[in-house]
Amino acid sequence: MLSVQEINDHMAKYVEIPQTWRSKNYAFEFVDSINHVIQNDINDELRKSTFHILIADECTDISVQKMLILYAKFRPADTFVYKTVFVGILKLTGCDANSIMKAIKQFYIDNQLDLQRMTMFTSDGASVMLGSNSSP
Repeated sequence: MLSVQEINDHMAKYVEIPQTWRSKNYAFEFVDSINHVIQNDINDELRKSTFHILIADECTDISVQKMLILYAKFRPADTFVYKTVFVGILKLTGCDANSIMKAIKQFYIDNQLDLQRMTMFTSDGASVMLGSNSSP
């Protein structure tokens, strides 16, 4: 919350923002607009790359909502340098392998990404991420 307010305050130094716009809600809209542009650029790069690696980790936020954090590692089409980028946080319906798989598939559909280009899936190895019922 404080970082959003800091962004809003920083912008106010360079752009005249009416006093009525200096709220955290407007700052959230501003950050959301920037995120939309950046997310589109990242998804375009992912679509153009020949393959990628999906990195995932499950977590629970302060309200006990189950979440899945996703990163992608890929090589953009016009370079030989690999990138690792944050691609999203997904709310999960449950904390089991089936729910995680459904959320990832839906993420690929929503962002028009080709699931067949994922060459590797990495996680922390928790049984919930891999669908295992017991430890080895």
